[in-house]
Amino acid sequence: MNEFLDYSFFHEPLSKPRRLLGCTPWHVEDGAKETGSDEQLSKYPKIITPPDTNGENCVFETTSYANSPGFALNKLQEFVRNPLPLDFISFYNQYAKALVVTRTYPLCISPKEMIIKNIHRFHNSLDGDLRIFRFGDQYELEATQYGLWLEEPGTMKWRVVTTALGIIDDMDEAQMDPDRIVGECFYDWIRSWIARDGLPDPTMDLGAEGGFLDPV
Repeated sequence: MNEFLDYSFFHEPLSKPRRLLGCTPWHVEDGAKETGSDEQLSKYPKIITPPDTNGENCVFETTSYANSPGFALNKLQEFVRNPLPLDFISFYNQYAKALVVTRTYPLCISPKEMIIKNIHRFHNSLDGDLRIFRFGDQYELEATQYGLWLEEPGTMKWRVVTTALGIIDDMDEAQMDPDRIVGECFYDWIRSWIARDGLPDPTMDLGAEGGFLDPV
């Protein structure tokens, strides 16, 4: 696989602004500050119609956000030991961190420092080859986190799985609840997320209170 796998499907969300209607977009605003480039943040997100007294019916203009270029994952590879999937490496070669803005809560792809921090935070042991680690979450919904799980040691079958704050990751995670597997690989999973505009949300049944964002 090429060192720079084709992530061109992410180019348009990063460059083309869109207008969305929903609740006050604090999760987009805060996530953008953590992940966006200076050029992006000089333009977006931008409030078009302020929210009403209930904090709803806000129209805002936004893109997705990312910092480029990315970096190598050598330090992360030292912690995981099992060979990292090439599609995941390729993404981080191009983007240091990202916020994918769709019609559900933004998908935050963490910088490598946060991935390593979470390995220390959520693993019961680091004395061996890791079969699971976390790489991101839905911004400000820390209970909804995403990780990569190696289904078969000695292969590159790294599946995208959901996890949560209350779960401790077993270093040698041999079994995985099928309901937690949401992607066959990182590349297909993030491409699908963007293509379906985050819907249906894979882990949350968002109603009027949590709000899907509607295109305007």
